Amino acid sequence: MTPPVDDPSLPHLPRRRVASLTVGQTPRSDLLPDILAQVSLPLEVQEFGALDGLSAAQIAALAPAEGESCLITRLRDGRDVIVSRQRMAERLEALCRNLDPQRFDLLIVLSTGLFRDFDSRCPTVNAQRAMDAAIGAVSAAGQTVGVVYPLRRQVDENADYSVPGLSLRFSHADSGNTVELLQAADALRDCDMLVLNSVGYVDADRVLVAQRSGRPVILARRVVAGAIGLLLHPGG
Repeated sequence: MTPPVDDPSLPHLPRRRVASLTVGQTPRSDLLPDILAQVSLPLEVQEFGALDGLSAAQIAALAPAEGESCLITRLRDGRDVIVSRQRMAERLEALCRNLDPQRFDLLIVLSTGLFRDFDSRCPTVNAQRAMDAAIGAVSAAGQTVGVVYPLRRQVDENADYSVPGLSLRFSHADSGNTVELLQAADALRDCDMLVLNSVGYVDADRVLVAQRSGRPVILARRVVAGAIGLLLHPGG
């Protein structure tokens, strides 16, 4: 369980209980603390991973089969693995259904690339749906938005992704890979705005792409943090 996050300037607010779901393994010490640091609320977070408790062989068996699309996620030991998007969505759906709504004030589906809703009795932040809303909220009709994915194959697999009223272009770059990030920025520099569409991207990636392209860049971690604050803050 992630230690409670408290803001001393908000002593009157009750601690809220949050369930964080990832397609990888927990704890996500590379990801969750960064997001929670941007939420000025007292939170107690319990993490659930769709790959928790699985052996190496079981995880390997979840690699995309022919005709399946992919997600990239991280294991507890820091290694990245590529898994089937369809089968991981099924595993996350089962986790969502089994959560007790009496235990949690909010559920976070902490993965982009899952273009679907999840059945849960808890109020939910769906990272991809939050990204969709953010893109639509800050873009003007007719603008072109550049979307960057972590993997080259995701450019083809997500080619039918669309946001009403906007034209989308796609590229790819691994988080922390300066060469690939600069190449993606160059490929999309004619867009009105860029989107780093994975919670694996960090603020250093955003800064690098923004400086190279000269365009505003949406970072998934910031969008998710904003959605958490919106749903849990009194009057939000």
